[in-house]
Amino acid sequence: MTSRPRPVTSTQRLVSARLRPMSSKQRPRPGSTSPRERPMTSRPRQMTVSLEPMSPEPQPLISRAIPTFSVTELMGGHFLLRCRTVQVGIFETRVQCPVCNERLRSVSTTHSALQAARVIVMPGRISCETSYLEEVHDIRADSLPVHFKVRLLDKFGNSIPARYLKELPKISWSQRCNRDQGIPCDVTVHHSDDNTLHASSTAAVTIAGEYVVTLDGKQIGDMITVRPGPPCASRCRVLGNTSINTTNRTTVVRIQLRDRFNNLVPPSKQMKTDLEVTVERDGVGHYAKPTVEAVNNCLTCSFVFDHSSSYTLKFSYKKKPLGGNHVTVQVETTLFTDRLHTFYRQLDRIREDDYCSITVRRECVVDDTLPFLREWMADGEALRSRPYVKFTNENGIDVGGPLRDWFRLFSNEVLNPDKGYFNETGDGCSRFSELVVDDQKQMHETIELTGCMFAKAVFEKETIDGRLAESVLKFINNDPVTLVSLQTENPEYYKSVKSILEINDEEAFEGMELTFVRPKQEFGTSVDVPLVKGGESRHVTVSNKDEYAQLWAENVLRDSIRPQLEAFKTGFTKVIPTKYLQPFSAKDLQVILSGTKEVDLNLLRLRTDYRGCMSTTDVIQWLWSILDQFDQIRQSDFLQFVTGSRQIPVQAKYSRTWKICVDIDGGSSGERLPTASTCFNQLHLPQYKTRAQMDEKLSIAISAGKEGVLLY
Repeated sequence: MTSRPRPVTSTQRLVSARLRPMSSKQRPRPGSTSPRERPMTSRPRQMTVSLEPMSPEPQPLISRAIPTFSVTELMGGHFLLRCRTVQVGIFETRVQCPVCNERLRSVSTTHSALQAARVIVMPGRISCETSYLEEVHDIRADSLPVHFKVRLLDKFGNSIPARYLKELPKISWSQRCNRDQGIPCDVTVHHSDDNTLHASSTAAVTIAGEYVVTLDGKQIGDMITVRPGPPCASRCRVLGNTSINTTNRTTVVRIQLRDRFNNLVPPSKQMKTDLEVTVERDGVGHYAKPTVEAVNNCLTCSFVFDHSSSYTLKFSYKKKPLGGNHVTVQVETTLFTDRLHTFYRQLDRIREDDYCSITVRRECVVDDTLPFLREWMADGEALRSRPYVKFTNENGIDVGGPLRDWFRLFSNEVLNPDKGYFNETGDGCSRFSELVVDDQKQMHETIELTGCMFAKAVFEKETIDGRLAESVLKFINNDPVTLVSLQTENPEYYKSVKSILEINDEEAFEGMELTFVRPKQEFGTSVDVPLVKGGESRHVTVSNKDEYAQLWAENVLRDSIRPQLEAFKTGFTKVIPTKYLQPFSAKDLQVILSGTKEVDLNLLRLRTDYRGCMSTTDVIQWLWSILDQFDQIRQSDFLQFVTGSRQIPVQAKYSRTWKICVDIDGGSSGERLPTASTCFNQLHLPQYKTRAQMDEKLSIAISAGKEGVLLY
């Protein structure tokens, strides 16, 4: 007979069970032994006895080795088995023959037979180290309790079914802050199944952070992270200074996002899209589009300002104004003079000491220059060396005049709309053409070399003959384009977009059936260019008309000519690194590249030195009187005659290093024409007897020297 199975707790202590001999009725009959029967050749105490699972628990058990029993012979043929076990389940003893190590199913009648004893092993006490939480999903701060499941285990990892518990344990929920445990909150156990307890916090969880579930003051499982809810516009705040002095024109304002319980919300990519910012200066909106980035649990909005002024920044999240819905920023940029001097000092540091010679023809200066530029770009160092320019069939020595004339002729030819690379904008500037040519690769290479040439003019402190559109120069510094840029460069498109912005009736938009596309002519056929992905099916409404207008401006001024802009920027920045250009706005770069837009005679008088005469001399007085009567074109012709450039360079206005010199040759005849040395910005005037005579001779000299330099 077997002893009745006794429940045994999973432990490291000895577990005892008794085996006793079978009765005569239980012994097998003589001659009916199984083929696997083996006679016992040793005493029972030498047998090996171990536990073997019979009916394991339904839940998965941690795999553990079944320990071997030690056998002790007692009186009356009984045997005492002892072992250490840490696995839960119902086991039976397994007896093995010490000779063949095979399990004995039955034994010979000549020996005492043993019947296997059954042992029940139950789980131990609850262990906080091994117990854990189940089904703790994404938890956000809310006005509702948090629900979770608790799986209780003993220290060996055995699951403790709820039916084994005399009473449900008391569990607490608390927030952990700064390594100190917060005020605990009781947890209610709703019900339990065989393996887990279904529980929830008794109070709502509205504070984001890390929480722990404790049992008898000890933590169960890992910490639970409660994330903040979605941003609430009324709780969000605008942070930052209201008075900013900047040298790179970039102002950063921080936006702190909070949910309705005032929890700080870490920004995400979608939140950057949902944040809308409007910048106003002097009551004019759509001034700039900021760059929004996520930095240190805040959204940072980077604004680029062109002027020292007062700006109003208005913020909204999902069309709802933020808690402080606007902030006034007073921006004071560093003086342009200081930035310009710093810029030229930086260029001098990277300048090479070598010279590179170039010979070109005046009538085809672009075709002759491009091979040299291609060679210089491959060299690298030649781009920052001083060019020595020589024109074919001319004996002039380049001390500055031929170089200046080279930049003027190249820019005048390449910016000509007939060349096909540039078009003229509404304000008289040049921007890239949208025309599609057969050889796109050659066109992009020519534009890249053009960018290199224009940057070379800035590097040598010279100017080009023409003005690039602000949208082109903004692309170099990654400055955003706005509706103001569209207004100056393409007034017709701006009028169309403005008329749409003035519509505030939703039914009117439904009747127009506008979508986020822009019509465009390609090879004589009108095609719709989507402004955003899926723009063909996205309709324009009152709520998104501002976005539609901004995307329209970006497509016209930037996306439609992006390959040309990329090529131009690549060539430009190979000569002058982008970091040196950051302190300047597009208008600043326009002045540096092209000089003043109009000839300022007052500035010219201020920057003029006299040799052999005085400012009160009759000839000098007649000179300024004649120039006053000239229109802007004739004044530019005079400036080109004297200096080789049609614009006053930026150095003339912000530096005293640029001068022109006027001298009078008293021994020359009044019948001679005025001459000029463009290398030195010097004008030589004969001693004229009358103002009319001087006017006639000066006009002839200016016209004759318009397409060439009379004297170097």
